Amino acid sequence: MELLIANEYVVLWREGSILFSSFHPAAIIDIETAKKMVNTRLSVVEGTSLLMLADIRNLKSIDDDARDYFASEEAVSSIRALAIFTDNRFHKLIAKFFILFSKPPVPTKLFTSRELAV
Repeated sequence: MELLIANEYVVLWREGSILFSSFHPAAIIDIETAKKMVNTRLSVVEGTSLLMLADIRNLKSIDDDARDYFASEEAVSSIRALAIFTDNRFHKLIAKFFILFSKPPVPTKLFTSRELAV
């Protein structure tokens, strides 16, 4: 495991060609925070194209603008495919909205098992 960044919103680490992210407990994500997170990710991956597993179990809330931004071409640059992992109903609903309505331009799937997501 190669720790890339740990800040007040998220922890990012890399294992081989997979980039892992996990929100800090009770994370509240607005559009400005989303942009900071993407800029931080882009600066640490340095143009490398990776698979990404996003663990959203600690997410407290995300506004519509931030959700849509995470699905933008800019936000998913350097991501080949995205696995979203959660094990509770509230976060499943957020992930389903993200996939169905924000429509990220990379293959994106929701998983309730971390092992299956990897």
